[in-house]
Amino acid sequence: MQGMYHNFRVWLGILYLFLSLPLIHVSSIKAQDNRQIYTQVRTKKLKNAYCRYFIQYPHLKVRKKETVARGKRYAIYKVNKQLRVTLIRALKSYKSLCEYVKKDGLKNGLSIEIRFKVTYIDDTFVSVYYSGSDFIKNTPHPNYQYKGLNYSLETGKSVSFSSLFSKNSRYHRFVRRLAIASLLRQKIIHSKDEYQHSGKKHDFYIHKRKLHLINLYDIHVLQSVEAALPFKRLKRFLHKNYKAMLEYK
Repeated sequence: MQGMYHNFRVWLGILYLFLSLPLIHVSSIKAQDNRQIYTQVRTKKLKNAYCRYFIQYPHLKVRKKETVARGKRYAIYKVNKQLRVTLIRALKSYKSLCEYVKKDGLKNGLSIEIRFKVTYIDDTFVSVYYSGSDFIKNTPHPNYQYKGLNYSLETGKSVSFSSLFSKNSRYHRFVRRLAIASLLRQKIIHSKDEYQHSGKKHDFYIHKRKLHLINLYDIHVLQSVEAALPFKRLKRFLHKNYKAMLEYK
């Protein structure tokens, strides 16, 4: 057991080194020309005899020659730090699985993918879609985890679902109605009575002028059950700080 723990600590050390070194593989998401902040993606593969990891991890950067206030630069630093912490926690969550396949002597027995995809970014807000999957050899199917990570680039703090909307706007009733309509179209539910969410709190991410509600149901064969709500339908409820999302292309 001590040897396994030592190996895992070595892997974490490699990951920390990977995060601090120049990018091994870099790509950038499409951005408008006048956007101050953009995203670089770090891609890395780690493996030993029993476990294989594929990692995609974003890093927010300010364009060269852009003048950005010190406070905003610190906010971007805080967001990058929170994304790193989330990645480390994700890796630690798979530690027991790696130990399991090693104990059973399953060579190349565990495959893990950890992906962070920036789905929306402007100069004040970033939305990231996290997906993690693990597959153990000789099992019928992979397991999946999904999460929406949303941050203000003005404060560096996480943005909650309710803060997207104006105070006392009663947005939750309309969100619930749109979500039910989406799930009915997808034939995930067959009547509105099957939908049990209040509409006040949701795990979410933003992509292509739509608010994506995720993890609505834990149905494995469907992976993450989502409802995509067009921002133009939510316009009258949105907080003024987030109406720029209506113009995103």
